[in-house]
Amino acid sequence: MPAALRGVLALALLRAARGWARTMPTGSRRALRLGAGSDAALAAVAPLSSPEAFQAWLSEKVASSMKNDQEFQRKVALRKLRGEHADELAFHHNALEEANRSYTGCANAERIAALEREVSSLEQMVTSMEALTRKDPAELKPKEAAKREKVLGVIPEKREELSERRGALAALCTATPEHSAREAAAAALDAFEEAIGLRAVEARVREAQRRGGRSRGASGAGFEQQVAAHIEENIMPGLAAAHGIEDPDNLKLIRNVMLGMGGPEGA
Repeated sequence: MPAALRGVLALALLRAARGWARTMPTGSRRALRLGAGSDAALAAVAPLSSPEAFQAWLSEKVASSMKNDQEFQRKVALRKLRGEHADELAFHHNALEEANRSYTGCANAERIAALEREVSSLEQMVTSMEALTRKDPAELKPKEAAKREKVLGVIPEKREELSERRGALAALCTATPEHSAREAAAAALDAFEEAIGLRAVEARVREAQRRGGRSRGASGAGFEQQVAAHIEENIMPGLAAAHGIEDPDNLKLIRNVMLGMGGPEGA
């Protein structure tokens, strides 16, 4: 392999390792982390004397960590489940999209949307008022106490207005076939996803992501430092010799270089 290509490969491997480590879950990084005595451990496994050796080492670590990576395995299970029911899911999604298009173009869509906004606004207002009325007047400042008294006089009217708007919205939705069809299509999709266990698998994926998402940045940076150290120790001297450079310190390891790729995934 030409020396120049070896250098580019070394940089690309560092970029790939850095991007992969920042996106992998905590548990997998923990399994991968070499910790104290990492130099000795690496030396015992194999000398990283070339880009090819480093690539093989990194590939083995990725494969090993993915096998024990809970988040990754749950995503695999999710993809498999979706694949097994691809036709049925496509049918329900297409039906919902068609129902949405029909509803959006119907005569009552804009009025229903306006009533939904009114109901939402009134619900927030009444909730805020009720929270204020539950406070002990003796613990309020004079200005807040005066506001509370005013709210006590207004809240019955707002509750009645909210009830009226909800009734108008429900009646208009019932009188709109396109709205009913959209609701039925959405309910059918929800029921099917629940029946095949898709919702439960998605919930497990989100839980794994929440557990692993808190320390990714720091662990990714630590992994990058380890990778950079071994590139400088085991690969850079060979590149220097290939180019006739007497002092390897004259070679610099470039970080955060895209190399024409779209990001860590591309690398």
